[in-house]
Order: sequence, then C-alpha cells, then structure tokens
Amino acid sequence: MMSTIVLLFSPLVIFVGLSLWSNFHTPYVGLHDGKLRQCPSKPNCVCSELGEGEKHFIAPLILSNSDASVQKVAVEVILQMDGVIELESPTFLHATFQTPIFRFKDDFEVRFSEEAVQVRSASRVGYSDLGANRKRVLEFQNKLLERLSP
Repeated sequence: MMSTIVLLFSPLVIFVGLSLWSNFHTPYVGLHDGKLRQCPSKPNCVCSELGEGEKHFIAPLILSNSDASVQKVAVEVILQMDGVIELESPTFLHATFQTPIFRFKDDFEVRFSEEAVQVRSASRVGYSDLGANRKRVLEFQNKLLERLSP
C-alpha cells in the first residue's frame, strides 16, 4: 500500500521540485561579446543570432529604422503576453514567462540594434519544450510588427 502511494506521488513531487528550482535558479542571461548567447544542445531554445542552418535558429525581426520607441513597444508587447521584465538597458531586455500548469520559468531576451530586433527564448528546465519558445518568439514578433505598423 505504501509503495503504491509513493509511486503515485513521485511524479508530482518531481514536477513540483523542478518548478520550484526553475523559479529560484536564474541561469546566465545577457550579452556575450555583444550578442545573445548560443543555445545549449537541448531543443528547448531558439535564438536569432545563430547561423540559418542551425536547428535553434529563428529569423530576427528586421526593421528599417529602429529607435528607442521600438524598445518601449517591445516592453508593452511582453507585458501584454504576461511576461515579467527582469532587466532593461538601452540595447538589451530580459524577461521571464511562466508555463501555465507547472509554473516553469522560461527566459526571453531581446537585443536591439539599428537594423534588427534579435531574440532568444529558452526553457530553464526540461529537455524539450514542444515548440513553446519558437511559438512565443513568433507571437512576440507578430505583435511587435502589428504595433509598429502605421
């Protein structure tokens, strides 16, 4: 009887533990040599500052004229998508998103340049994200374009 109870509750305890760990463990985020960091080998990350042939690659958002208003609108879009702004500087933005069921945290980073908005989105725990980070980046890019269009 006791072993059955342990077997039934073990997955729940593991998920709660991972959720707590992802909420209190902040991985290294930020720019490395002026660019967003590369993705790890796990398929739970996408980044626009990789070579186009790489499996983690997602296209950057190319703008004809990027100024401070783009970053302001980007912050508004992230907040609209239920993200939390963790760090903001003139050329960089770090936000976090939380998954709905298990409350895992994902990191979302944006680098602003004159010609593009570079983006990186990565899960803190787990192996696969079932495409959640790619979907989040595409949603962000679409909403940002929509808000910037005259």
